[in-house]
Amino acid sequence: MSKENVVLFAMAANRKPELNMCLAETEETADWVNIASDAGFEFTAEEFCAVIEETIRKKVTTDNAVIEFVLARQAMGAGELSRRALYSFIGGVSRTCDFQSFFLRGAGT
Repeated sequence: MSKENVVLFAMAANRKPELNMCLAETEETADWVNIASDAGFEFTAEEFCAVIEETIRKKVTTDNAVIEFVLARQAMGAGELSRRALYSFIGGVSRTCDFQSFFLRGAGT
């Protein structure tokens, strides 16, 4: 269930500009976990990394998980990344989420 919370948190951030703003201020996995916890989504940094790894099919660490997610989103497109995350952790539910508004700034800025 905690891995699902990672995906659900990303979806919530799309709907809640205040979450999006908080996420845009940091690239640290620990900060994202704390922001999620404050918003009611409990998961660990390791669970966050596991979701990112499964979604982008690339090894990540707590040091680079956020930036790898941002880079994958840019390379794949928000729609494909969203489908992969949902199919991997929500069991193939036919909903989609839009990560386009998820980040207010691009990677490396």
